[in-house]
Amino acid sequence: MRASLALVLLLFSPLGWADKPAETPFDDPVAPESAEPVAGPATETMAPVVDDAVTTETTSPVSDNTPQIAPPTPFIAVYSARISAARGETTMTLMPADDTRYRFHSATEARGLARMLRSEPIVECSEFSMSRGGEWQAMTYTYRDGRKDSDIAFDFDRGVATTRYRDESGVLDVPSKTTDRLLEQLLISRAIANDEALSTRQVVDRGSLQTIEWQFVGKERVRVDAGSFETVKYRRQREGSKRSSLIWFAPALDGLPVRIEQYRLDDRQARAELKRYTDAATIQARGTVTPVCP
Repeated sequence: MRASLALVLLLFSPLGWADKPAETPFDDPVAPESAEPVAGPATETMAPVVDDAVTTETTSPVSDNTPQIAPPTPFIAVYSARISAARGETTMTLMPADDTRYRFHSATEARGLARMLRSEPIVECSEFSMSRGGEWQAMTYTYRDGRKDSDIAFDFDRGVATTRYRDESGVLDVPSKTTDRLLEQLLISRAIANDEALSTRQVVDRGSLQTIEWQFVGKERVRVDAGSFETVKYRRQREGSKRSSLIWFAPALDGLPVRIEQYRLDDRQARAELKRYTDAATIQARGTVTPVCP
């Protein structure tokens, strides 16, 4: 049975899960060989929560303060994924590419018996920069799985995105804050860390401009392999889609997702959880190499 481990996207792309069909084969990425191995126990770089009680709130945590936009903070996060009996692992790496550009790289590979069905990693990569207004602005996006390869090049001076999905190319008119699905994850994480409300977003994915809706669900304390965290829980859904994702964001980890579940209507089809996390200080000390986009 070909399992769709690729749903682990988030980010990761965890955030890309919402519309991944369950038949799709293992769709996500693995860390490149040139990158530094991920740190050992995640608990060494995180502050675990002692109490495991679960609480739920009915109002969205929103602040009226508009925080100053800061450059992204590098990290490496490793997620374990399970879809039915198939297992996979996704490594997400955020690093500077130079003084003005940043690279968010996701690589997923099968584990266990699933490697017999998919031996090559699936790679996803987003490059972005700080715009003149200080916003994180999409530049290019690539996705490689050997079947549904995709490329996006953003040109906000012209207000367009040039796309290639499978063998079809096109040019889309895009609003100024349109992103690819990987950069969307970072922007959502930043909003969570800054206690901001999540809003509807425009994302270019698979050759089309999509509207992504975010619905606040509550607050919950969850335990994963990386530790125990207070989280803010949201549902992500593409407008008009029967698929959605529940995502648990941890403000203590700069809003990084620690758990992601994919649903088709009320049927849960996949889950990914944070295994290990490496912070910026550890990355700098190790001299970790910035991954290369395909």
